[in-house]
Amino acid sequence: MEDEFEVTCPKHNNDAARVPLVTTRSVRCMACAGQGQKAVDTDVRAGFFAVHLKWGRNMQRIMNLDGSGKLLAAQFDYWSVLMVDKYGASFGELGQVPVNKTESHVCCDPNQYQLTVSGAWAPTAKSIKFMIVPVVKLPGHTVTVVNNVTVKIPNIYRLPMGIMTADFVDATSGTSTIHKGGLILKVAGAKEFLASPHAKKIMTESIAESTGVNQKNVFVTYLGGSPNTKGRRLTNVRKNGRRLADDELHVDYSIIFSDADAGASKDFTAASFDQASLMSAVTAKAQASGLANFKVTGVTVSAVVTDKVAGETTVTGGASPVAALSNLIVAAMMLTGLRFCF
Repeated sequence: MEDEFEVTCPKHNNDAARVPLVTTRSVRCMACAGQGQKAVDTDVRAGFFAVHLKWGRNMQRIMNLDGSGKLLAAQFDYWSVLMVDKYGASFGELGQVPVNKTESHVCCDPNQYQLTVSGAWAPTAKSIKFMIVPVVKLPGHTVTVVNNVTVKIPNIYRLPMGIMTADFVDATSGTSTIHKGGLILKVAGAKEFLASPHAKKIMTESIAESTGVNQKNVFVTYLGGSPNTKGRRLTNVRKNGRRLADDELHVDYSIIFSDADAGASKDFTAASFDQASLMSAVTAKAQASGLANFKVTGVTVSAVVTDKVAGETTVTGGASPVAALSNLIVAAMMLTGLRFCF
């Protein structure tokens, strides 16, 4: 943080648990690219979003020089992607991306980190952005204070502010083609895989690579060791009441194409998977992340359910989106020696 910074209480605030908002640009640790990017919505259903986000490695903004900075070694554990309002107040976390602690100090790659997120708007949100912020894991413990009141200390520390996208615009016109399917992977090391912060990223990338679909169109909606009990399962395997094996991974995914996906094939079936490529990709990526004993030995691909949804003519959400990357930050980086990798 800067030596001095300002905070304020939100207007019309009747929530005693609400924390103050940081109102000055005082947080110096941030991603080196991705500020102000346009979060393009590929789901035309009103109130729903499906976006692909990109950003660069860790940077420390230099005091008194807007946007300039120096690249830093990543001394934190992962990037957290939040749905926020225009002040950065969070509506909840949407996903995590583990940080690469051995990354190069040479340049700023604006595509180094990527994540696809989808879902429904927070019910109380009038307008939203997506914020990307570093997180450090801490040892969790409890502390007993005055009058025998026990307080549990959170086991993470998230910076109060990160880089934010432009105002999100909910696409509600045109059409979206949504393919939903399920996978069951027979594996060695399911428990360790699910505990890994790399798991969802690995599965998203592997589905993209084994189907030829761009990663920005792939959304992993469920990943676990048992069927998703919160919603309708698409796989028909193991519905006979038998206990699920401990060596299975269950995956639900969506492939979403919008009218703007020029040249993208709107046809997608279970046959779109190269199953050998999927098994190889998940195994290799998991082992590269440190899970040396993990291996995929088989895969079952369920039938794909395809829906074509039409939007409405009224567009809701935030203001008109701005450029994908802040020109000010780009210019300042060039002046201070930071280089982009393309």
